[in-house]
Amino acid sequence: IESEKKTFYTNPNTGKFQDTAFEETTPAPEGKTYSQTMELSSEYDSNNIVIRVTAYDRAGNTQVVTQPVKVDRQSPEIHIKYSNNNAANGIYFQAARTATITFTERNFNAEKVRFNLTLENGGEYKDVSLETLNSIEGISAAWGTDSQSGYESEQYTDQRTNVATIVFSGDNKYSHFSVQCTDNAGNANNPVDYDTSTAAGTENTFVIDTVDPVINVQYYADGKLINPGKTENDRIYKNSTVDAVITITEHNFSMDDSFVEGQISYSVSATKVGSENGEIPDYQAQADTVGSWTSVADTRTSSNFVYSIDGNYVTGFTYTDLSGRRATWTNDYFTVDKTPPTGEIVIQEGTTVRARINQFLE
Repeated sequence: IESEKKTFYTNPNTGKFQDTAFEETTPAPEGKTYSQTMELSSEYDSNNIVIRVTAYDRAGNTQVVTQPVKVDRQSPEIHIKYSNNNAANGIYFQAARTATITFTERNFNAEKVRFNLTLENGGEYKDVSLETLNSIEGISAAWGTDSQSGYESEQYTDQRTNVATIVFSGDNKYSHFSVQCTDNAGNANNPVDYDTSTAAGTENTFVIDTVDPVINVQYYADGKLINPGKTENDRIYKNSTVDAVITITEHNFSMDDSFVEGQISYSVSATKVGSENGEIPDYQAQADTVGSWTSVADTRTSSNFVYSIDGNYVTGFTYTDLSGRRATWTNDYFTVDKTPPTGEIVIQEGTTVRARINQFLE
């Protein structure tokens, strides 16, 4: 092989070429195979590269061989943008969220895109396709149009994009959501880029909550259910202690060990009646204590709120879940009066008082 003969790498997209000469070698025995390592510079990253090798022997025989190749040394880029970034308490959203995922990659292959996702209600999904995500209740997912649809593979450029749209609409906690992509050349994606306006949540975890909480308040006196009035004119009167039990049906009830400030508002106004001593308890403090509530699934039941001090009571309750959804129990009117009435009977003859009776007979 003559050293001055060149090997050409041609990029038809740009018309540029790069040539490399075989190294000078000493004559070799007949049948000897020669090889040469050749490296393309980065400007020749393309799907339309042609390698042409021309070989000459000393007898003047010539052979030309061409080989089309695709050179791709670029890692895929992934960009995620969410709709609905109105988060409450960091990760809670009142409505569905749509993730628009844009893959920028010349040699993109949808079959080499994989997702990971853990559902509080629904299990764990690892290394799954977009089609698998679409089969999960509460999630819809689909591929959009290839920006270079209709191109031959040799015509693809590094600006080619493909878009996946994932709608998270079901009430659930979506944890550790992630996406990976490998192109046809085996390049793994660069770190995922999240849109700067996106509240992706802690560790790509977020909660969809589209259901308002439900409140129910029940009152008891002497172990029996009573129904306080809803207006002043409908106020009821009891001569014994009144207990109130509040039930809230809500999945996203509170943080593990405390309520968020302002999450519960228990308004109690009381005008004391009678002569009974004692302070009206701090019902708000009791309601604000997570330990005052017991849970069975999504049903949260308070400990008893005890109204034992004689008084005219007006009570109301408002609860806000972690996503900001609110429910209100309108005012209840009731009076606790355990103090017997006092007075006297006067027996009088003319202007002369003959007797006073100041104790009522039962």
